[in-house]
Amino acid sequence: MKLRGKSYSVTGPVRTANEDLVQIDDQRQIYLLADGMGGHVGGAKASQLSVETVANILGDSFDPDAQASSVQDIDRWEKYLRDAISSASQVVHKLAKEDSKLHGMGSTLTTLVHRDGNGILGHVGDSRLYLYRGGVLHQLTHDHTITAQLLAEGRISPAEVNSHRYRNVLTKAVGVYEGVEADTLVFELALGDHLLMCSDGFYDLFDDHDALLKFVSDNIKADFVPALEKIIEERQASDNVSVVFLDVVPDDKNAEAETSHSQEVVLKVEILKEVNLFQQLDMKDVVALVQSGFVHRLEAGADIVLEGENPASSLYVILEGEVEILKGGARIAKLKKGNHFGEMSLLLDAPRSASVKALTDLSLIELPKTVIEQFLQRTPRGGIEFLLAMSREFAERLSEANKRTE
Repeated sequence: MKLRGKSYSVTGPVRTANEDLVQIDDQRQIYLLADGMGGHVGGAKASQLSVETVANILGDSFDPDAQASSVQDIDRWEKYLRDAISSASQVVHKLAKEDSKLHGMGSTLTTLVHRDGNGILGHVGDSRLYLYRGGVLHQLTHDHTITAQLLAEGRISPAEVNSHRYRNVLTKAVGVYEGVEADTLVFELALGDHLLMCSDGFYDLFDDHDALLKFVSDNIKADFVPALEKIIEERQASDNVSVVFLDVVPDDKNAEAETSHSQEVVLKVEILKEVNLFQQLDMKDVVALVQSGFVHRLEAGADIVLEGENPASSLYVILEGEVEILKGGARIAKLKKGNHFGEMSLLLDAPRSASVKALTDLSLIELPKTVIEQFLQRTPRGGIEFLLAMSREFAERLSEANKRTE
């Protein structure tokens, strides 16, 4: 599969210069969007240097014909992107120190690279990347702003964000300091997906997420420019407006295999998102977990967990098929698509208290304990939601067990 992009960037009716910069490279599958700050000259220079530096580094590092052959390859590419953005920050910061007219300049930077069906995201600032899949719009980036931080800490409500005095104050940007640590995310793409990369001047045109979703739904498969220009004029956009629409389209040589893979990608995310342990997580957290998991396909009768053994700890979620839980050889439960098992092993390093066997041909995703621990460390807020959900489930099981003994 491959990405195919189209972009639009305009100064808007209020601004006198465009400090945004967009670059799409369908051949190399590299896409960048930057929103500069620091005055007309400084902002434009910061966004230009940010985009040029990262594009040049990635262009030298990424072979457009190379394909991922292992998890290590994807990890290496993610590191390339993180290092490239840090290098861009050094370049911008150095020039700002050398030229007093550019003092204080900086830029947001959102970069997406596609390799072998994987989106590799690098992000700093409050520009955004959205995934549009199945009629739902998911934000995959986190805004590096004071208001986003206050919201995450529960100190303001979502309704207070738009009117907050520090709404547009960044907590992280390219070039403000010599180096910067970019957020990164690796996620699987599926045929039919659409991606939206945009500056804050674009999403600020819409009153809320539902209004943005409607615009995307109405225009993502069409020429969106006339509709966008109409909104810009009606709302008298106060900022530069930049957007990139990306379509995930098939490679004719592997269309059948890509279709099958895409169905599995969507299935994994949809089922994991419905599991009670993960229902409160953002889409970016779910796709990160899916990316780190392992899919197993087993025949009916296959043993998955054996009572009394002490294998590596993992959480399992059933994608297709059914399993039975056996204790002392007797069936005590039957689980189907969307159910999970193994969560106790994440907390206790002890022999398994029951066996799990495939009742039918089976497809399931395994999330090892190391993956869960990395997720908890990387995403504290999501980790808290996960642990709370697990605690509620254990409490419900204990309550049911108490009822049976009364």
